[in-house]
Amino acid sequence: MNKPFGMTDSMQDIGKALIGHSQQSAPVKPGLVDELFPYILIASKNMSARAISAWLETHKNLKLSATSVAKAIREQDRFFDRIYQRVLPGAEYLETLTGSSADDILANKDKALAAVHEEYTKKLNGTEEEQAKANNLIIGIKMLNEWECLPDEIRNLCIEKCITTKKDK
Repeated sequence: MNKPFGMTDSMQDIGKALIGHSQQSAPVKPGLVDELFPYILIASKNMSARAISAWLETHKNLKLSATSVAKAIREQDRFFDRIYQRVLPGAEYLETLTGSSADDILANKDKALAAVHEEYTKKLNGTEEEQAKANNLIIGIKMLNEWECLPDEIRNLCIEKCITTKKDK
C-alpha cells in the first residue's frame, strides 16, 4: 500500500496498532453513563461536561469522555426513561400486592413505603400465608432500592418526564 507523503506507517499499520492498543486498554464499563447519569445531571448545574469528565478521571479513575457526559445531559429524556424502565418492575410487583398503581407507588414513594410497612407489620404475626405475603412485600421494597437511592431531584424529574407525560398522552 502506498504511504502518503511524510507518513512512516500505512493506514493499515495505524489501524492494526489502534486495535492492539484498544485490546490492552482497560475496558470502559458498559452502563457507566447510565449509572452515573443522575449525578452527572446534578453536577452539570455547577460544572461543565469537560470538568465532570476530568474530575471522574482524576478522583475516581473512571474514563468517561466529556462528549459522553455532554450527550447524556443533552439526551436526558432517554436516560430518565431507562431509570423508569429499571424501577418499574419493582413498582409493578408491589402493585400486585398492595392494589396501588405502579406509577402511584413511584410518584408517592414515602406514602407507598409507609403503607407497605404497615401492611407488612400486620401480616408478620399472621398466618403462614400472611407471613409469606409479608416476605413478598420486602422483596418488592428491595426491588425499588435503586429508586429509593436516587436523589429527590432526579426522582422528581423522572416522575415529571415519564409518569406525568405518560398520563397526559
